Amino acid sequence: MLCFDAAEVGEPNLGYIIEAQRVTAALLESFTQAGGQLLEGELRAIPPGEDASGRLEVQSTAGTLSAQLVIGADGAQSAVRAALASARAPAATSRSRWWPA
Repeated sequence: MLCFDAAEVGEPNLGYIIEAQRVTAALLESFTQAGGQLLEGELRAIPPGEDASGRLEVQSTAGTLSAQLVIGADGAQSAVRAALASARAPAATSRSRWWPA
């Protein structure tokens, strides 16, 4: 039997449970307050290769954009991870990392 006790490590709590909707809402609010632009659409493709500045092209139903950072937080069957994996050889470039589906 495993037993976890916050008192053993001198903490009042070992962790917290937070609803995913609240986390998502807080992240989106911070993103837009920092000047981020939210485009809602479905991912079409992330073609292989980066431009000279290390940016990736991301094609979606909302349009095409160029990004230094692409975060796929779309679940276990991630379309972002699948698009990155299918567009690249199984090795990371100096500016991007991906995990095969």
